[in-house]
Amino acid sequence: MGAIRMAQSGGVDVTKHVGKSAKGGGGASGASGEVNSDIAGKVTASTGVDVGDVVIEEDPRLEEAGKSGVAKDAKTVAVKPDASDSTVAHELVHVVQMRGGSRVSGEGKTPDTEVSQAPEGNGKAVDVEAEANEGAKAILSGQKFEVHGKASGPLYEEDEEEAVATTPEVSASDRRKIQKAIDQAKMTEEDEEEFQRLKSLSEEKKEALKAIETSRSGPGDAEEEIARLDERIAEIDVVLETEASKKILSKAQMRTDIEEKAETSVEEWFKGIVPSATFMGKPILPSKKSATGGVHAELYERLQAVEAYLVGQGKTADTLGIEEVKGLRPPIKAAGGEKPSLHCYGMAIDINVCANPFLQGGGNKKDQIEAIERATKLVGDFEFTYTFRPADYELPENVGALWDRLHEGSDALKKYFALSKREHEKDLDDLLKRHPELTKEEVLVDIEKTRKILNKADFKGQDDPENGFMDLKKVLVEALVQVGGLTWGGQYKTGRDLMHFDLRTGSIPRSLP
Repeated sequence: MGAIRMAQSGGVDVTKHVGKSAKGGGGASGASGEVNSDIAGKVTASTGVDVGDVVIEEDPRLEEAGKSGVAKDAKTVAVKPDASDSTVAHELVHVVQMRGGSRVSGEGKTPDTEVSQAPEGNGKAVDVEAEANEGAKAILSGQKFEVHGKASGPLYEEDEEEAVATTPEVSASDRRKIQKAIDQAKMTEEDEEEFQRLKSLSEEKKEALKAIETSRSGPGDAEEEIARLDERIAEIDVVLETEASKKILSKAQMRTDIEEKAETSVEEWFKGIVPSATFMGKPILPSKKSATGGVHAELYERLQAVEAYLVGQGKTADTLGIEEVKGLRPPIKAAGGEKPSLHCYGMAIDINVCANPFLQGGGNKKDQIEAIERATKLVGDFEFTYTFRPADYELPENVGALWDRLHEGSDALKKYFALSKREHEKDLDDLLKRHPELTKEEVLVDIEKTRKILNKADFKGQDDPENGFMDLKKVLVEALVQVGGLTWGGQYKTGRDLMHFDLRTGSIPRSLP
């Protein structure tokens, strides 16, 4: 079962139909809509967490909305009429997650998943949906089960029968586009041969690096040998860093990911691409010369849930300021990373690319971050750093607090550049009164220096930095993260990929960069 997170203020309007404590008796499929308290007892026995106080409601409107159940919070669960024991157990596992998880003795089974809605710093992250599925199976078969994930409600469960019944037929046009995407992603015979050569070169490079370390730590003069090895490594890097080589290496990594993690073939995976996918009425366009636009159906389901929530709040693409959305791209490494971008799998979108750059702080981008920090501190009188996170930050509940801080920094950057304009002379005079150590000429020179630095770095090809570095609305970011269960690039530990949203808790899991 695949649950969709829905924000407290929106989504399906679930009200109490039949409400009983789990201790109250009944049957999941029985008369009077009562829910089997034996299931709660099994959950308690299996996980070691007492869920006997949970109120379990039956609500026919869940079924009408295509949902089978919902864990509203740590004390209340609702299910559709005639819900299966598995659905009830699944929702009660979510309750255990909301209560902080469990640690039980005895043999238990937990999914070996690398991604999670659980906060960082709690050991290996857990996919709360996969865990609830596995937990329901273990509980109903009488096994002990350790619940490691942490979650917050409400968590809605899709009705699988409804989902299958409403799956649209793929048009002939979309089939042609899907085939083009498959052709872009699949390895050809020539690719396979070149991949073996590149693998051999990569191994040779590793051995050369080891040999250099050995030579440096060993006796005698090894400068000549080290120089020879350095020269050979440079030759290998030239080959490995060509666009053709990076494309083949990305294709090979994608094949491994799809076969090992999604447990399917590249061809079958890309048959799940929805080329005609839209978000808030905007077509999801191709990214970086992709043969087609769209996203994978697994991500599209989440985007549709987000759209339903936002439309229900009276939002439109215009009121949200959504100009364009980009999705699928050809095999290529993620910016600043070693693995292919999740865009390549159809598991990511970018919104308003030009107005929301990827701010990176490593390597030659260090000057850029220092310039932004200096400018925003001067105008806003606060320390803005691109690595900022609130002290109590937890994913995804506090994404609004992170947006607030980044928005504050973006606005400060706007104010900084505005100081050079005639209509803002008074603002510049006021700033100089607060900073008597500065002169007007020094500030104006610094503004132009900062503009040049930013335009050479991550603002290259983007909007003018005088417009700030983020135009995404808070309600949009919160909905995509909290309703859709997506990760925002603004949540990264290192850089700030402000345009980017991906499903890294799905079939192609990724840890947070």
